[in-house]
Amino acid sequence: MEEFHVKLLPYQKRMLKSKNPFTFAVMGRGSGKTYTLSLIALINLLKGKNLIIAAQKYDALRDVLMKEVRKRVHDFKLEGVVNFCMNPIRATYKDFTLYGTSYEALESTGRGLDSISGILLDEVAMAPLDCLDILGPCCRGPGVTDPFIFGATTPRATSLWNHRFAHKMEGSEDWEIIKATTYDNWTLTPQQLNIIERSVQTPMMKRQELLAEIMLNGADACLVHEDEFPSYAAPSSDTRVIAGLDLAKGSSERDAFGWFVRQGNRVLDMKEFHDMDHERIVKYVLDFHRHTPISQLNMDLAWSEYAYNILKYHMPCNQISFGERASEGNEKEYENIRAEIWFNLAWHVKHGLHIGFIPETTLYDADGNLLGADVCAHLRQQLCTVTWFRNKRGRLQLIDKEELRKLIHMSPDIGDAAALTCLDRYTGDDPTIRIVSNEARKKQQLKYAKYMG
Repeated sequence: MEEFHVKLLPYQKRMLKSKNPFTFAVMGRGSGKTYTLSLIALINLLKGKNLIIAAQKYDALRDVLMKEVRKRVHDFKLEGVVNFCMNPIRATYKDFTLYGTSYEALESTGRGLDSISGILLDEVAMAPLDCLDILGPCCRGPGVTDPFIFGATTPRATSLWNHRFAHKMEGSEDWEIIKATTYDNWTLTPQQLNIIERSVQTPMMKRQELLAEIMLNGADACLVHEDEFPSYAAPSSDTRVIAGLDLAKGSSERDAFGWFVRQGNRVLDMKEFHDMDHERIVKYVLDFHRHTPISQLNMDLAWSEYAYNILKYHMPCNQISFGERASEGNEKEYENIRAEIWFNLAWHVKHGLHIGFIPETTLYDADGNLLGADVCAHLRQQLCTVTWFRNKRGRLQLIDKEELRKLIHMSPDIGDAAALTCLDRYTGDDPTIRIVSNEARKKQQLKYAKYMG
């Protein structure tokens, strides 16, 4: 930056000099995140690269991020060299373009561009997890050399990206994570720091906003805290292969089919199936059962009639209604069976169930593709976001499922599937076990059978 006569802080120099194709900066408020992104964008544009720069919303893109780019153009007296057209979110230099977009408009931007050499993501903690899937393929074309993706963000306690960052910081060589706190910016005056500190009042928010600490849970009453996730699968004497299946009326972006299989503390398979029907799900389960015999399969009663009526002839199979009362002996402790099995799942995690990848195990999805990190991130996020309370009857009850969906912007399908593996009892067709009355169960079965045609 000597040619522009700009003095940079040490971490800002590291951000600009990074050669890693995936670089993400996790920064405290006031540490110069947006300023640095505008420098990176302008320098690479002047080097003759097409770029995409993204912010959380259109207003933030226009009034904050692109405004900073305009300021850099003015500071370096580049007016007339770098041009801004009538569109306030686009800048050009010769034949090269800096395209602006928001996380709300990724599809319209990312599906139509190529020859992009760099992608810059502001406040990436607020981006959808699939933003890299959409924008990454834009980095193609004969003129693209050394493409890169650079993100910068202040952490968010309920962001799924926190799990990606935490996962990558455990030793991944593919991503470079740069951290900077508010206090690392020595250009802030004592008066400015005082205002910032007094504005951020709670200890948790100070850790997030000022110290840039990645927190995987948003409440003390969550089922599992960040530091309780084991880094490896602790040895277990349980050799049974237990599977959980959470079906849906039809998979969509919001709802998916959740599938989870474990043997003791080892995860054998973990999937979120999208764009699959019940017939293909059953085929997948049977194929899995052929090479790894399933000792017990628990599935949510809702939408499971078709799968249950086929799979019960191949393996021990149970239909579980999440609204059932808790198992015998636990009725006064848990409001329903769903609360009981989620607490059981949390217990297993705290005692060695490793929610992550096993080095010697390769996991594939139904189409033969390697399983991505997103399913692990989804499950960890759900365990950190599901909160509990004591209701008026003194029983443990979980946050309402609709409220959870609003928090994490998805249905907890993989969490429900994992929790179903933590129900250690047989219900099935045993007439001696009556968690709900036979009449009530028949009504539920008829209801979902009617929906399924």
